[in-house]
Amino acid sequence: MAKIELSHVSKRYPNQALPAVADLSLDVGDGELLVLLGPSGCGKTTTLRMLAGFERPESGTIRIGDEVVANGSAWVPPERRGVGIVFQDYALFPHLTVTQNVAFGILRLPRRERAERVAAVLDAVNLAEYAGRYPHELSGGQQQRVALARALAPQPRVLLLDEPFSNLDPELRIALRYEVRSIVRRSGITTVLVTHDQGEAFALADRVAVMHQGHVHQLADPETLYRRPASRFVASFVGRAQFITGRVCDDQVHTELGAFQVQAHLPCGAPAEALLRPDDLHIQPDREGAGLVVEREFGGATVRYGVRLPSEHVIDVIQPSGHLIPLDSTVRIEVLPRDPVVFPAP
Repeated sequence: MAKIELSHVSKRYPNQALPAVADLSLDVGDGELLVLLGPSGCGKTTTLRMLAGFERPESGTIRIGDEVVANGSAWVPPERRGVGIVFQDYALFPHLTVTQNVAFGILRLPRRERAERVAAVLDAVNLAEYAGRYPHELSGGQQQRVALARALAPQPRVLLLDEPFSNLDPELRIALRYEVRSIVRRSGITTVLVTHDQGEAFALADRVAVMHQGHVHQLADPETLYRRPASRFVASFVGRAQFITGRVCDDQVHTELGAFQVQAHLPCGAPAEALLRPDDLHIQPDREGAGLVVEREFGGATVRYGVRLPSEHVIDVIQPSGHLIPLDSTVRIEVLPRDPVVFPAP
């Protein structure tokens, strides 16, 4: 296993005004599962490809373990980096069996050792009984696990996963991501996964790097990203964000939902916004309340309410569905966090 370090790495493609990755510095601890999260075109896949050795950085240094694999003078080709890769489309050989696909990257090993290694990784991904089948005889989830087994068979130092669940239906995605996390945890391998799916990132990651326009905007554990986003972009991209406007006075921002402490210094009278997630709010029927329920969406375990404020601004509130509140009810609104994140108004 090995740690990963990227230091001031940049990459620009021809005919593009902005770099795909710009002065990126990032570290991944030994045995850590890091997720690169961001919208399409943010640079996450380019970062993964530079780690794999499929793209050369124009500047900066990439280390895997104690080895420099890319900088201004050094370049280690992909096959010598000790990296296992699972692609978005799995890239299985259709004419080879599961056993032959998994063995493809370890053909140099003696036959007995190769057979033992293949049997071990197939057992790890719960596919031992499918060893003699061909890819077309497997479900999408099973094919994905074959691709994972093939990547693990050479016992790589690092595992790279590029949108590994994107071709699966939603229910299978949820089931399989927990299975993959368990497999990766048992192997103890340092892993970097690319996704644009926030739920996937939160479910899998030790830490998440939120990327936008080639930069990492925040690197933190999922809970910190959700509760203490470092920028308005991170707040908006990670979870459902809604911003309540107000004015700063005496180190507090005063809004129609109450006054909240300002963490950063903002001048008195400056406009500001408090970040309030739908689950940060609680509503209760009250004839003297300031909110009016104008939308209701039943979601099974939870209900989403649209509540209109005196300013005509409609906010989302998510509550358990055990006690439903009728439409057109006047409600009292309680803000659960006493110190929500406050941003300067744009």
